[in-house]
Amino acid sequence: MNPLPPLVLAFQLTLGASPAIRPEVPDPWFGEDKFRHFFLSLAATGFTYGAARTVGLDQGPALVLTTAAVVAAGVGKEIHDRARGDRISARDLAWDGAGLLAGLALAVHSR
Repeated sequence: MNPLPPLVLAFQLTLGASPAIRPEVPDPWFGEDKFRHFFLSLAATGFTYGAARTVGLDQGPALVLTTAAVVAAGVGKEIHDRARGDRISARDLAWDGAGLLAGLALAVHSR
């Protein structure tokens, strides 16, 4: 018997298999996880904006770079959660967005 077909099948199933989604768990609007999303996004916004301004970017490009970086981090976290078998949480993304907006509001009014 040729061992290659079963190995190829196992390889394809391993690479192409989507992770098993865990049973539905409650996703409340308020909780420790949501506040963590907010404050980490707020901190990431301040850090990224400060770094962009430090290297010499004007305010407009610094705000664009900051927004792109923080959105990418939040979406990347949700994709990572999905790869582990959790569902992507729109509420987590909403709290990430709220932290980003709060950070941008502070950045716009800073010197």
